Amino acid sequence: KAAVAEPISLNLPFQFDSILTFRLADRSLRMSKGNLDLAGIKLHLIGASQLKTDTHLWDVNIDIADLSKLPIDRAVIPITIQRGGLKAAVHAQRKAGSPWAVEGSLGLSKFAGNFQMNSNGLVINGTGAAAADVEFQYADTFRIKRIVASGNATDLNIKYKELFQKPALTALNFDTQAAFAGDVLQIDRFHAQLAQLEAEIHGTVF
Repeated sequence: KAAVAEPISLNLPFQFDSILTFRLADRSLRMSKGNLDLAGIKLHLIGASQLKTDTHLWDVNIDIADLSKLPIDRAVIPITIQRGGLKAAVHAQRKAGSPWAVEGSLGLSKFAGNFQMNSNGLVINGTGAAAADVEFQYADTFRIKRIVASGNATDLNIKYKELFQKPALTALNFDTQAAFAGDVLQIDRFHAQLAQLEAEIHGTVF
């Protein structure tokens, strides 16, 4: 007897509002307003494309004010998000005969989650926290321009087979700020701590 999969039922609030114009004469597409709100994920999209000249200019912003309200399947992602927000902004443009040029930013604020993971010898349980701001660009290759990040895993119990074990309440945290200028990495600050071990790094990497 063949097994019958149980149907998945999701009740997700959804709102969409847009103004989209297409002109056949010059094959142009313009979105002067594009707003999507899906289960607390807000997306704002505006831009224009000239298909005849292969010229494009688009901006997209994503705002998730409360990550804890996202419908996350613990079987897929073993984290219960307790708090935190996420924002992203992307500016993309392309001129005729040129590749796409993309600039953007990604911000994770006041994130905290409860981890319950046991897979392939890796065991993680407890609460961890993090925050990050990243600026990036793409022009033929992807590049990080600037990063400010911190994380605190002191309350986590972490074990990997018999190779590594960090009990809960043993200090494990980091804090960093760095930026790229061309191929040069400027580390303004990097501090990390594991139990009684601490590392401090700053300088320039060519």
